[in-house]
Amino acid sequence: GPLAAPAIEAMKLAAEDINAAGGNVTTTIADTATNPATGREAAARLLGEGADVIVGPATSAVTQAVIQALFDERVPQCTPSAQSPAFSTQENAAYFFRTVPPAHAVAPIMARVVAEDGGTRVAIVGRADDYGTPISGLVAQLLTELGAEAEVVLYDPGSTTFDSQVAAVAAYGPDAIINIGFFFDGTSIVHGLIEAGFGPEIQYGGDALFHPYLWQLVDPNDPTVLDGMKFIGVAGSDEFNKRISDVTDGNVNFAAQSYDCVVLLALAVEVAGGTDGDAIMAAIGGLTHGGTECYSYEECLALIDAGEDIDYVGVSGPINFTPNGDPTTGSYAVFQFQGGQITVLQAYEVDLTQLQ
Repeated sequence: GPLAAPAIEAMKLAAEDINAAGGNVTTTIADTATNPATGREAAARLLGEGADVIVGPATSAVTQAVIQALFDERVPQCTPSAQSPAFSTQENAAYFFRTVPPAHAVAPIMARVVAEDGGTRVAIVGRADDYGTPISGLVAQLLTELGAEAEVVLYDPGSTTFDSQVAAVAAYGPDAIINIGFFFDGTSIVHGLIEAGFGPEIQYGGDALFHPYLWQLVDPNDPTVLDGMKFIGVAGSDEFNKRISDVTDGNVNFAAQSYDCVVLLALAVEVAGGTDGDAIMAAIGGLTHGGTECYSYEECLALIDAGEDIDYVGVSGPINFTPNGDPTTGSYAVFQFQGGQITVLQAYEVDLTQLQ
């Protein structure tokens, strides 16, 4: 789907780059359909086929569904997009790390952007799952600290209609609305809110909602239907985004983070001298700080072969893992629709060590 497609293409691109530099990476895709039960089946199939490492799943709910199986099999897992804070502390996350920061990194940016735009009474519509619930709560808390009022309206991710959520938002009477949903469910809420009289200029979305052609699902005949709507999400370098856009039709969602997952796992295998899960995880932390900076698999591998410690700076920016597998730096951008096109309004670098 739109959430995973750019990440999959980035994974393939990383494998191509690694193999061109003398590596040996083979990729196998298993579709989880963003469903926990399907995710467990997909993980079981990959493990049965002898997967050495896993990139993904894309969502926190599916990641939570498979993490125990990967822990039991001691198979390292890197997710480019699962942002639930729970993974930072739970015991069965010993073989888990991620290149996307946890939810508490993006929440302050969301709250700040909305408050600076003049939002004083904010409705937050979020998925009632491991992704939507924590981010919605954090954003509401931070908005309150900034002097705004905030109301959280959660919805069942399995729902097919969202009339009750739209009605709840309308009854609250907000001057700003934040949508913490996925592309395939949050779009219906965006549409419903516009029909209820809440224009796109007061609507905001997270990166899981974003797609460059989101407007087509709201009104395929009107490229301006979402003009003014803003999105806050993780970013990649301009150079990488241009490169991956050639195969993703402009959708770069979590692509840089996926690319970095593959490169880091491949480098960790080199340092570990094989595919033992414990050795790979022992190597991961030392790849992103305290050594010579390098910016590609080829460049980093040359340093490793020369006996040097490395600091991999990815296409998603600096990473510098904590002991629990979270990046300590996050690169974010604020995007806005205008005339069916996306404009980057502002970029943010977040130091997660200052958010603890």
